[in-house]
Amino acid sequence: MATDISPDLLRILGRRDSRIPCVLADAHNLPFRDKVFDAVFSCDVLEHLVNPQRTILEQARVCKKRGTILAIVPNRLCPFYLRNFLRERYWWRFGTPPFLLRPSLKGLAASFRNAGLQLRGLDTFGAVPVGSSGGLFRFLRRIETWLERIPPIRVILGLIYVQAENR
Repeated sequence: MATDISPDLLRILGRRDSRIPCVLADAHNLPFRDKVFDAVFSCDVLEHLVNPQRTILEQARVCKKRGTILAIVPNRLCPFYLRNFLRERYWWRFGTPPFLLRPSLKGLAASFRNAGLQLRGLDTFGAVPVGSSGGLFRFLRRIETWLERIPPIRVILGLIYVQAENR
């Protein structure tokens, strides 16, 4: 099941794979019964929301007991985040509204714990898409894989993932 607030994005997804049920929904108020899903996944969502804590609470509400909630967000400590900062400052030139949340490991951990969730994983990882083709992407992925092995540098890698269990 896929949800989004944009009917256009849901239409695109429906054309790509008609087997996935698409539901127009606001992440702050999901139209599902309590404890109905085994897992809830969000990628590049929380940083755009007015009230990410409300969304995390909604994810916990619709996730079954002992179910998994997984979120992926951009890491504010990543050097590439500078581009997003500039984009926020001059967003009207790019036509993209700014990020409302600047995620950090500590902040996300607190948000998920405040929602009554038990953390199972919290880490950073690289932002170069694994399936990307082309020499430049392969080169960047190699560098990123190497950097992921160095603990002080891991903190600034591009993305943060949070895995939590619903109690």
